[in-house]
Amino acid sequence: MSAHLPVRDVTIEDTGAILDLMTLVDLAELGEPDHTAVDVRPAIGEDFRGWVIEDDAGVVGYGWVQRRPDHLAVDADVTVRPGRFELYLPLLELVRPAARDLDPRLPLQINAASQMGPKRRVLEAEGGRIVRRSLRMAIDLPDEPAPSEPELSEGVEIRALGEGAEPELRAIHRVVDVAFLDHFGHGETEFGRWLERTGEEGLTDHSLWWLARVDGTPAAGLLATMAPMGAYVDTLGTLREFRGRGLGRALMLASFAELHRRGARKVILGVDADNPTGAVELYQSLGMKAVLEGVRYEFD
Repeated sequence: MSAHLPVRDVTIEDTGAILDLMTLVDLAELGEPDHTAVDVRPAIGEDFRGWVIEDDAGVVGYGWVQRRPDHLAVDADVTVRPGRFELYLPLLELVRPAARDLDPRLPLQINAASQMGPKRRVLEAEGGRIVRRSLRMAIDLPDEPAPSEPELSEGVEIRALGEGAEPELRAIHRVVDVAFLDHFGHGETEFGRWLERTGEEGLTDHSLWWLARVDGTPAAGLLATMAPMGAYVDTLGTLREFRGRGLGRALMLASFAELHRRGARKVILGVDADNPTGAVELYQSLGMKAVLEGVRYEFD
């Protein structure tokens, strides 16, 4: 890190300034805000390191690295104010050794939107290679007619968790945890840490969590939340033995209907472009369209 750059460790008190930075980047790249304070609040702890760079304009650069138990890589990101692209490399030079310190056995992975040319050039020049592509997909819900509830096959039941008694929470955790073992870069999670993480990420309204059962057996689950751009489907997973029965589609339709009732007129989600379960095709069949492509870079 160049000595003249005012870099320091991030603190919780930086959340507002980081949100301001993210909003500037969102407006430049997406045309509208896409983050809340919950999204950008630093996850201060032994498995997280973060830094900010400041000048007279406030926080102009933010880098972080985190070891999450459910990811088979160390996650990181670098964000800089539009026009301050020279800050990418200094922050990356902090991120890479910190990732090795957190877990030298795992690769470092950083996401970038396809159109983020300056960031991608730095990542590629420093040895990053693309290991995965993702899509942000979205659908606009009309005022009328409101989305219909799904028609369920015999033996299928879908219920929102509401306040969520622990047995229900454990059931939906098991479903999505096991289902996501088939997805790129995901590992098993411990229930308590998973529940804590969902809260940290703003997934606190359990009435927007749905569990599908087949003949009484938990089979599929969906977690959603209200978001700045409308509503966000964070997680959708179906156990392998129950795939091909339309449970994912039914859960999505149930979420559309409830999110519409709550005032959302856009629903967004992120999906692995190479998802092996046919998720992209499912979302397309529901009328969702890809609005943004992301790439995931990996460093040894």
